[in-house]
Amino acid sequence: MRSKIILWCAAVLLIAVCAGKLSAETEKPAQGKTAVVYFSQTGNTRAACEVLAKELSADIFELKVAKPPAAKGQLPEIEPSWIDLSPYSFIVVASPIWAANLVSAVQAFLKNNPLEGRKAVILTTTNVPMPEEFQNKHKQLVADAGGNLAGYYQVVVQEQKEGKAVARTQDDIRSDAKAIAGGIKTLM
Repeated sequence: MRSKIILWCAAVLLIAVCAGKLSAETEKPAQGKTAVVYFSQTGNTRAACEVLAKELSADIFELKVAKPPAAKGQLPEIEPSWIDLSPYSFIVVASPIWAANLVSAVQAFLKNNPLEGRKAVILTTTNVPMPEEFQNKHKQLVADAGGNLAGYYQVVVQEQKEGKAVARTQDDIRSDAKAIAGGIKTLM
């Protein structure tokens, strides 16, 4: 009788341990799931991010300005103001460059949404390549949000033709984004 009780207790304990392990595994964020978060005014950043989302099998979130800042130096209210990042282990933060900075909507996203150690890359769309000193300012924003920066990518949206700045086509921008996606995949 005693051995039956011991076997029964051992079976119950084994089932409990296995059920607990299964439960713990299902509660973890999906490993490798990627989010692309961006703001776009002209459509250039959107075009690049749509390609990235497709190539990386990522969920995509577009930021919109809901309410402009009340005063200079303040950040705007954005929609969505908060994104549940818990399912994601990798975040692409994409922004046009305005006056050598990430746009204020992306800065507001980083302020409102702690990255909590997730791997992140920055993608910028810019008229001219950003020097390293400005890139470092952008990287610091991701670090301040708790992100583990894995890379920084730029898509230049203008080119010089006969001494004049000419907008590149969105097909060119999409092509650049597809090439960048290959590099990002190695970081995931």
